[in-house]
Amino acid sequence: MFETAIAGSLPKPSWLSETEKLWPQWKLAGPELQRAKMDATLLWIKEQEDAGLDIVGDGEQSRQHFVHGFLEQVEGIDFENKVKMGIRNNRYDAMVPQVIAPLRLKGRVHAFEAQLARAHTKKKLKFTLPGPLTIVDTVADRFYGDRKAMAFAFAELLNQEALALQADGVDIIQFDEPAFNVYMQDAQPDLYHGRAHLLRLRHQGQYRLEGDPGRRVAPVCAGVPGAGRQQHPAGQPGVLPLACAARDDGPAEGQGRDGGCDRCGQRCDRNARAGCRHHWHGAAACATQSPVPLYQLRPGPHEPRSGRQETRSPGPGRRLGAPALRRLKETCTMSKSLTTGTPASLGFCPDRTVGLMHVLQSEVASQRLPGAVALIARHGQVLLHSSVGMQMPAVGKPMALDSIFRIYSMTKPVVSVAIMMLMERGKLLLSDPVSKHLPEFANVQVMAHVSGHAVLHHPKAAPTVQDLLRHTSGLTYEILGTEPIQKQYAQARLASRERSNAEFSQALAAMPLMFEPGTTWEYSRATDLLGALLEVVAGQSLGDFLQHNIFGPLGMVDTAFHVPPEKHHRIAEPFESDPDGGIAMKLIDVRQPARMEAGGAGLVSTSADYARFLQCLLNGGELDGVRILGPNTVRYMTADHLGHIGVHRAGRSGELLPPGHGFGLGFAVRMEDGIAAAPGTKGLYFWGGIAGTTFFVDPAKDFFALMMIQAPNQRDYYRPLFRNLVYAALLE
Repeated sequence: MFETAIAGSLPKPSWLSETEKLWPQWKLAGPELQRAKMDATLLWIKEQEDAGLDIVGDGEQSRQHFVHGFLEQVEGIDFENKVKMGIRNNRYDAMVPQVIAPLRLKGRVHAFEAQLARAHTKKKLKFTLPGPLTIVDTVADRFYGDRKAMAFAFAELLNQEALALQADGVDIIQFDEPAFNVYMQDAQPDLYHGRAHLLRLRHQGQYRLEGDPGRRVAPVCAGVPGAGRQQHPAGQPGVLPLACAARDDGPAEGQGRDGGCDRCGQRCDRNARAGCRHHWHGAAACATQSPVPLYQLRPGPHEPRSGRQETRSPGPGRRLGAPALRRLKETCTMSKSLTTGTPASLGFCPDRTVGLMHVLQSEVASQRLPGAVALIARHGQVLLHSSVGMQMPAVGKPMALDSIFRIYSMTKPVVSVAIMMLMERGKLLLSDPVSKHLPEFANVQVMAHVSGHAVLHHPKAAPTVQDLLRHTSGLTYEILGTEPIQKQYAQARLASRERSNAEFSQALAAMPLMFEPGTTWEYSRATDLLGALLEVVAGQSLGDFLQHNIFGPLGMVDTAFHVPPEKHHRIAEPFESDPDGGIAMKLIDVRQPARMEAGGAGLVSTSADYARFLQCLLNGGELDGVRILGPNTVRYMTADHLGHIGVHRAGRSGELLPPGHGFGLGFAVRMEDGIAAAPGTKGLYFWGGIAGTTFFVDPAKDFFALMMIQAPNQRDYYRPLFRNLVYAALLE
């Protein structure tokens, strides 16, 4: 039986935009508009699920127009000086932007919408893109002078975005080509409006067709005949010659008069899951009784609607068209995690919340901060998610909400959670000596200084797994000082990512400890060592374990130890030289996999991904029905594990753990409301990365905040600044 789905767009709620207009105006602006778009998207996902649809989409709630929503992220288009132009063979006029220069994507187009939808549904996800012919028919050409050349230029950009959407977890990508239904005379001579641009896309590697993983196709919606339109049944001359010629390219939306092909005689394969498997019914009349394809014809708010209304509830093999969904109620209960709210409804001052971003913007304007993404969530709802500045300052590329950051030591809490998952499964005890799992540490020694001479001796107590988690193992970091052992770390190039985790463990075990285990808190390479220990205990690589047990279950789609090629354009970069000192800024290369998946500093992530991880912790180890830790384990991890253990304050360790704080298992933990120089509540836990990323979670106030930046030398300023601004906005 055929699976059910909407055709494409869904009506926008009246609180989001004007209704019943071709290019509706938004009713909000700035962060409020972004949150409203998220609300509308999640609302319609829930409605589609409640309606019993097998495949859901974002409903295009974030796009003012299905074509212009794509064009807004394309360079070479002038939106400021629109001109009046006839659309769909002059059937109606519209004010359209102009193509004035070579076309190039500014960055990702629909990453945020796709990732938001993917994170909030377990159903198959469909996403729509406009087809090249339709785009060409919706912009004024002042540069190419040739419709075919411009169509191919747009096809290249569409292919880039479609491949990236596939990487975002989108199952089905639909190209909407309603203009095909109008320009039949243009489609047959050279096929560029129909088959050829799909061949171009196909040649570069197309998109997985649901129900047939081995076949690469681009499903196409060929438009919706309606009032005032020509009707082009599938058997009309000029349609099927193109349809049959293009049959190898896979199915397209549209229904024939009888589900068969007058030219080749083949009928639709009823067992196919996606439209007509054998041929392309390029355009069709609406009122037919042919087999129902995967997607229904597209009566979106941007196109005149046909008179047909489908109001029956969908059953097996039945359809629920978009006009019926339009009648569904526009309110629903939102998903319980990472939905959106307003600052006022969540106990934050709206003006001060907006003011937080103004301060970050002023730092960008002063050219000390390249760019930032900030996110605050309370009671399971996001009240701020905004970006400022540049993702790639060297080329002037704006920061995006889905920009990918090197999070360095924010990897440590993730790996610490993974270790605790193994503890919960009975795979290890926190009291286990490290040597039980990594035998090379059986004979590790401690370096002491007696009368100015270095003396080695066996430790009084062997370092344990708990010591590694709380940084009391006797290990250190070469970046914290110039003591003899730290110099040994540097000479051994322990920061190298060219050795495996197992080889790292061997290299570290060959050097003495700096302190007696269990006596001193010293920030260290202990979590890197936990990565090697985890691989032994779990019997798989650190990256695979994290993907299968944390990233996948929590929907963290962009978090990994390297960035795949299709996402390289989303990597956030620092200034080329330090704005405070002029030295060159060099961060780790995350574009290629490294041999060492560094448990202490190797991950990349996005604000949305890491927010899901933090919300899971704030929920007591559960998110969207997926539990990765028990609530008691989370409380245990975020309690102080130092007690009277001293903090080594000769190096930077004392700066990393402020007065009034202890340390848990992967997190710094606030012990008092006061004492520390930054505001916070007793029980707050936090950490950050050396490039500037930071987060804090306040269980007592039931909220968390995180900031993503790539400004290594300014991190010690921006972390407390961000904390100050967040607590200044909190009213409860």
